[in-house]
Amino acid sequence: PRLITTWRAATPGTSGAVSATGSAGSIAGAVVIALVVAAGSAFGPFDAGLSTARLVGIVVLAGVAGSVVDSLLGATLQAGFVCPTCNRPNERVVHTCGTVSRHVRGVRWLSNDWVNLLAIAAAAVAGFVLSQ
Repeated sequence: PRLITTWRAATPGTSGAVSATGSAGSIAGAVVIALVVAAGSAFGPFDAGLSTARLVGIVVLAGVAGSVVDSLLGATLQAGFVCPTCNRPNERVVHTCGTVSRHVRGVRWLSNDWVNLLAIAAAAVAGFVLSQ
């Protein structure tokens, strides 16, 4: 894995780190969701005036955009903490060992949950913009 902002090597699981395997998984997930959307649109009252191929492409691109936003926010703004007892980096105010962690980077309130929500919102906006 490498940090999306600097391309420096990172430990697996580091917020903002990307890898070829993870990126392939992200794209594969977006393709699966796009195919489900396309299949569902054939059976339901969904009509955005888009061809199936364009619909699939939009959903895939929106999903990948959300994944990239997630990595960018994770690398730049997401809160990072260090446990003073274990000296381990983590993403929680209270580490799994029960010790209150020390804030070391990012926006203190911007947890991984908020990053996920913002990435989903970015994917939705990307899908909307691409469909216009």
